[in-house]
Amino acid sequence: MKQETGYSIRRTALVVLTGTLAAGCAAVGNRGDGQPAIPAGSSVQVNEVLALPTGAARVHIQGGRTMPQGDLNRFEPYCSFGLRKQAGDTSLVSTIRPGTFTTGASREGARTERERSRPVLVASRLPLWTERELRGGVGRLIYYVRVALHSPQQPQVDDLTCQYERDDALRPPYFTRAQIRTALGGLASIRVPGE
Repeated sequence: MKQETGYSIRRTALVVLTGTLAAGCAAVGNRGDGQPAIPAGSSVQVNEVLALPTGAARVHIQGGRTMPQGDLNRFEPYCSFGLRKQAGDTSLVSTIRPGTFTTGASREGARTERERSRPVLVASRLPLWTERELRGGVGRLIYYVRVALHSPQQPQVDDLTCQYERDDALRPPYFTRAQIRTALGGLASIRVPGE
């Protein structure tokens, strides 16, 4: 009888522990309100002229400043406005003018990217590749939100994309409006209906 009771207690404890872990895992990535960071029908107001780098289709913003992509701190949230040629366009515009854009569909999630590693040069005539590099490079986990933008006055402005590379297991694996607003600073603002 005592052996069955001990087995029953262990089995109950295992079920409770498994249920608790499953509930905790299900909550990861859930913002809590079930809504996207920037729902469709919101508006994004560009407050200043945003100049795109020569030949680029994106202008990057972090901490309220435009900057080259190579200067971004990829572990802190940053955003970019992207352009796309419309039918009949021969080139992309070089600036995004102040104005209001209506938001359309959004996509949020996580993706992994691999950086192609370079050979390690040592006192030898041959480059050495480490075991990790032979398997395709170093993987990175990136959280992102991409929102379609629409404006009849600036039809080439296609999207607002915000992202960061996750460096801290305690940081939530999704974007909040506060993070996006901090990245944009005074260059652009977000208006969500009912907020």
